Amino acid sequence: MFLNLTIGINTPCKHRCVMESECVSVNIGPPLNGRVVCELSNSDHVKYPEDIKQRPGWIYRATEVQIVDKN
Repeated sequence: MFLNLTIGINTPCKHRCVMESECVSVNIGPPLNGRVVCELSNSDHVKYPEDIKQRPGWIYRATEVQIVDKN
């Protein structure tokens, strides 16, 4: 994770990630008092699958399409 934001529930975390050049995934916290925590990350489930940990109430979203070379 490189950036942790608390934003209004009507502002999509994924949009914030797209605005950051190094962001490839987001963790979205559960809503609390009309706000959510957005954890922007420069790693994802393709590069570091062992780093993905489920947290109750949180949602993980990758934002970048990964092309895997199978040759």
